[in-house]
Amino acid sequence: MNDLETEMRSILSDLADEAPPSTGLVDAVHTRGRRKRRRRLTVTAAAVAVAVLAAGAVVGAVGRGEPEATLQVAEPPPKTHRGLPPAPVHLGTLPSGFNSPRVTIFDSVGWEIWSTRTKPDAQLSVGIEPTKPSGGGWPGVVSKDVTFNGRPATLITAPVNQGDSLATLRFQRKSDQWISVTVFTKLTSDPFSVVSETELRAVASGLTDEPTPVAELLRIGSVPDSLEVCGSHDGSGQEYDTSQIALCDPSVKTMPIQLNGTLPAVPDNAAIQLYWQHINGKIWRDLKSGTNRTPFEVDGREGEIAEAGIASQRRWYGWIRLTNGVVVNLEMRQPNLFTRDQVIEFLGSISPGEALK
Repeated sequence: MNDLETEMRSILSDLADEAPPSTGLVDAVHTRGRRKRRRRLTVTAAAVAVAVLAAGAVVGAVGRGEPEATLQVAEPPPKTHRGLPPAPVHLGTLPSGFNSPRVTIFDSVGWEIWSTRTKPDAQLSVGIEPTKPSGGGWPGVVSKDVTFNGRPATLITAPVNQGDSLATLRFQRKSDQWISVTVFTKLTSDPFSVVSETELRAVASGLTDEPTPVAELLRIGSVPDSLEVCGSHDGSGQEYDTSQIALCDPSVKTMPIQLNGTLPAVPDNAAIQLYWQHINGKIWRDLKSGTNRTPFEVDGREGEIAEAGIASQRRWYGWIRLTNGVVVNLEMRQPNLFTRDQVIEFLGSISPGEALK
């Protein structure tokens, strides 16, 4: 996730959820990310979706004490999608220079359609939520009542850490649809110097009821019946090229164990998150988390798993290289969800989706 994306999520989380101010935005990102994983974000960024396949058979096993092992994954049955719902709106023409929009989905009920531009550096997002976001108390926020196409609206401007800024136009488009159109920009205290208020309003006016699909990034062939995809984010092409999906048990509202880092689109009840990214042009692999690290191989693809938690509450970390070279990292919060063999089977069943090929 790039700096714009990180800072934008941070400030808008506060605006939406009345989070206390922090002395610095970077500190705020990390503090909030570990203290309260789930935010009803008013505006964010990015797109994804994942098709979950029927379980594929795996032959072979990995012994606990073996330094390395090989698994062969049988051909999975016909691929069946259990996809995430599309965003209920579609963007019209964007201001000059913005790239093709992506979609992020949160808890299957909130979306962000977003786009970035490099010159001048800016991010434009449209957030869609079923209920009205609450107000917030970030220092320097200015909120005023305005109208948009004859309906009540709110125009919010706010400074963001060391000279950056944002502006949001928020209004109720339908009875169950609240819209927040936001521009975030760096190195200027006036967001309207990069995207004007007229352009922001034009983005809002250009929204239609045509759904915007969530792209398929991963396919997973071995998923416990209790889990479903509950969050998805495509950050490809950004500075750190960070994308991820989350899998949740709908009957579980929260997990006692927090996730590492501050990745977007991961709700409180996420049992598993899968993420992939590049840092300084290099593929990221989590080589430090957990203990008793065990390398493995599935159909010629290298991977590794590591234990976390105590034996009676076993959790897992791991990673696997996909056929297209992407390395997907695993972090598991729900204890005793997988045995050692099952976590390897799960990782080995992951393949690129249509948008990741």
